[in-house]
Amino acid sequence: MVPGMAKLNDIHQRGMLRYKMSGCSHVPLGSSSSFLGSVTKPASNLKLATSMPHVLCTCVFGARHYRRIVRRASRSGLTTSRPGRPARARQPPQQQSIQKSKREVLRNPQEVLRKVTAMKDSEAGSTLFILNKADAICWLWFLGQANLRKWGPLSAEENQALGWLATKVSKFARDGCLDASELSNALLASTYLKPCHPQITPLHRSCATALGAVASDADAKSLSNSAWSLAKFANDDRVVLDLICRGAVNKADSFSLLDIEKLIWALATLKVHDRELLDVFVSVIKLRGESCKPQGISNLAWSFAKLSADGSTITPLLQDMALGQCKDFKPQELSSFAWALAKLQTQIMPGLNHDIAMAAIDKLQHFSPQSVSNLSWALATLSVEDFGLLKSMSAKVRGRLDDFSPQQLANFAWSFGKLTVCDPDLFKKLAFAAMTQLNKFTMQGLSSIVWAFASVSIDDTALMGSIFKLAAARIGECKPEELASIAWSLASFGHLDGQRRDLLTAISREVARRSVRLGPRELSNIAWAFATLGVLDDALFRLIADNSQKCLSNFKPQELSNLIWAFAKQETKSCRGMMKQSVQAASDRLLFEDFTSQHCANLAWAASVLELQPVDRSILLDRIAHRSLMILPQFKPQELSITVWAFATLLVENSELFNKVSKVSTGTLDKFKAQELANLAWAFATMAENSEGLFDGIAMHAHQKIEEFKIQEIANLVWAFATMGETSPKLYDAASIALLAKVSGFNPNILTHAEVSHFAVQATAVVWALNHAGHKTSNIISSLRAALTSAGRAHDDAAIMLSKQQPLIGKQKDLGGLDVKLLDNLIGTDKKPAISLDLPDRLVVWKPEGWEVERNPGQEDDLERDGSRHPLLRLFVEHVLPCRQWPIVCKQEHHFGLLHRLDVPSSGLLLVAKTHEACYDLELQLKGGFLQRDYIALCHGWLPWGTTTVNARLLWDASRHGKLLASRICKQGKPSETYLRTIGHLHRGEQMHQLYTLSVVRIATGRRHQIRAHAAHVGRPLVADFMYSSSGVFVEDLDWCNRNFLHRYRLAFRDGIQNQQEVTRGLPS
Repeated sequence: MVPGMAKLNDIHQRGMLRYKMSGCSHVPLGSSSSFLGSVTKPASNLKLATSMPHVLCTCVFGARHYRRIVRRASRSGLTTSRPGRPARARQPPQQQSIQKSKREVLRNPQEVLRKVTAMKDSEAGSTLFILNKADAICWLWFLGQANLRKWGPLSAEENQALGWLATKVSKFARDGCLDASELSNALLASTYLKPCHPQITPLHRSCATALGAVASDADAKSLSNSAWSLAKFANDDRVVLDLICRGAVNKADSFSLLDIEKLIWALATLKVHDRELLDVFVSVIKLRGESCKPQGISNLAWSFAKLSADGSTITPLLQDMALGQCKDFKPQELSSFAWALAKLQTQIMPGLNHDIAMAAIDKLQHFSPQSVSNLSWALATLSVEDFGLLKSMSAKVRGRLDDFSPQQLANFAWSFGKLTVCDPDLFKKLAFAAMTQLNKFTMQGLSSIVWAFASVSIDDTALMGSIFKLAAARIGECKPEELASIAWSLASFGHLDGQRRDLLTAISREVARRSVRLGPRELSNIAWAFATLGVLDDALFRLIADNSQKCLSNFKPQELSNLIWAFAKQETKSCRGMMKQSVQAASDRLLFEDFTSQHCANLAWAASVLELQPVDRSILLDRIAHRSLMILPQFKPQELSITVWAFATLLVENSELFNKVSKVSTGTLDKFKAQELANLAWAFATMAENSEGLFDGIAMHAHQKIEEFKIQEIANLVWAFATMGETSPKLYDAASIALLAKVSGFNPNILTHAEVSHFAVQATAVVWALNHAGHKTSNIISSLRAALTSAGRAHDDAAIMLSKQQPLIGKQKDLGGLDVKLLDNLIGTDKKPAISLDLPDRLVVWKPEGWEVERNPGQEDDLERDGSRHPLLRLFVEHVLPCRQWPIVCKQEHHFGLLHRLDVPSSGLLLVAKTHEACYDLELQLKGGFLQRDYIALCHGWLPWGTTTVNARLLWDASRHGKLLASRICKQGKPSETYLRTIGHLHRGEQMHQLYTLSVVRIATGRRHQIRAHAAHVGRPLVADFMYSSSGVFVEDLDWCNRNFLHRYRLAFRDGIQNQQEVTRGLPS
């Protein structure tokens, strides 16, 4: 018998040793310490580190019983060792004990906690038995795997046991007793146990700190598990993470794909971007990617996306790995994968695009709201217009929108808006779902909802009203991009009520408050929105200009073109410095940056509106043309028409651009809207660019869409065909019918005075064009006269009533420097104006040479040769026709009642309308060819007997309006036709070498300086014409003729009751 066995049996019989054979990890000895001392006396200095010491067990129970205990301990995850010999090499606890006991422990984690409690109680009563580190890690691991939260709250005793165990493991970690594998297991366990006890967090921190010292010795699995645990704990200890990354770089070849997934996921979660490690892992993935499963592909894609990695290297690998496996992706994996590709800013391969769509359609009913939101966002970001998938998504999701959170609703709506999928039923349900949660939306969500509805042009009044009201109240919460998005949406809806105008005002105030924080995109979008809505806010635009100047180099092409377009639309003259810099920046960057067709069209339009220096405008347009020619097939119909319209408006000749636009447009004319067809035709006619087949195509498509044309578009279209000499009877007939329909629907009672005037101008322009083309216009003129007569009478009555309410101002009129009182003192009746015919609603005025008919605002004085100012005929008219009685003579928009002009050095008769009714009637006569204007002129040289017809297009540069310029003959000029009938040949001088022709002249059109320019064009300039003859000839002419020899001697027109009237006046003396 083993020595001391009898004594031990005696103790056992008295119940002092209670040994439980249930897997307990130590022997509770009660008060037998004295006995233990005698039994273990040969080894009294030995520090027992195992939970079942070999010496004690052998002495007390014998070898046979010892072996039985070892087997039981082994099954419970414990290890023992014999003194005097090294412990047998065994597998780590997680590989040995877990495999044998995991199933049992997971079924009953309380049993583990009872054993830990027994161990804790036993250690409290003895100093001989200390918890083994391997056992501690093993039990901690078991408890973590058991997921204690599923077993309900812990009892007080169990809670103490868990805290005690965590404290013990923390001490092991701080003392450096744990290797990398044990620390990794402890970290994993702490991750699972985090919500179970306060001591778990200190445990995690201790293990994480200790890991840094042994990270270089850790294997791949330990590194990935540790990083994963740090991410789960949101522990961004950069020192430890850096050591983990360095260890991973050195051992990258030993990493499995699962380890790579976990480590990269952890780095992505903690936002740790280690470029070297990512590059190394990409190389490993290249070698092993074929075996990657859908979940791994999704996780890798998500992680690289969160790290904002270089998508050019990893995304091809990820797409190759996913190709053919999409059907095996779970819904969340599929949406996460698509989301990641979108974040990595890569295009999906065509085959993969189809696979994702098919897999998504099959599994849409299993998609969670978050997955639907992510997938739709990815499709929109990548501009994947798979309408089959979008249609299925719309059909299957619309009934589940109530389950969506505000953010998910906003993302889903934004996606359909971005892809411009106009589904009224879906957006109706989106509006209903959003209304129920409106107060829970962030400002970003609200702005996304508004932007989405604006993008598809669905203005849900109830939803938009609620959002705009909420946005105005919370405007201070808006980020700059949200302010810009809301402003853009308001502009896209296109109309302003009181509430929306209040929101714009709030946006303006907020921009003023935080202008220094606005970036290029926000500045350009807000400027574009206010300009589109026509909201004049000079303070806002000055603020935008000041801030834009500071960062013009950071503007992208779209932002720069939108900014320039907005300032051009607003006609803001106080920001010319910024505009000059912006135009210069655009000109410079057009040569090498990726300006799209829309950008080029916007810049071209802005150039046609802005008051640029000729050199700056020329450079800008040359570069716009150069860039446009490179990408012309990408131009949309609107962009094509705007571009050529801008060049034609500025009369900038570029035959190559017009020829290529013609070729591109001819094949796509069916896609052109009415306005675009009209602008295209007008531009080519203005530049006299007749490309083969273009006008035939425009005529065919315009005829089909003629009912869609507005009256101004009809005028531009018919004018273009008439001036180009195009014979298109079907188009002219259709235009006549369309105009008659618009005249029959014309109701001046619901229109403003400006709108009526615009209608009259455009309708009479159609009449002129049809008349010029030789098309019959009698029916149109009859209907139009009746409509305009009614409108004119109504405006006359309203104007007279308004003028009577104005106070009388006894101010002496100044006729351009000539006092009215001096009129009667002028020498000779030919030096002052006179009334030649006075009818109830119109009169004929005699204009002497040297009088200016009217002067436009901003026009420079057309001075006499001695520098004096010319008196104004319009002020004479106002003198004889008081404004209170005849209000039209004070209205510039009606040219003060003056129907036409006469050049300053010429004399003759002019028609003046006293009323709006007469003004419309005389304008219709003029455009319809019923008003005759005849002149007498003396030309240098001899013209042949009979009538000489001069048909040459005349251009007077309107962009330099106000300067003393001559009209010139060029193909970009307006159609002009003059008839000179010779009535006599004269000569003077002793040698009879100075020959002259006396002609009677009639004009079919009324261009500026038309007779003078046409006479010079055929080599027969008028006598004493300083502008169209040589200086030498002009000086000689002054010796015997002190004025330009051109006089309008006859006017023939119809009066208010359509009787023919004729007025003549001979040459002044």
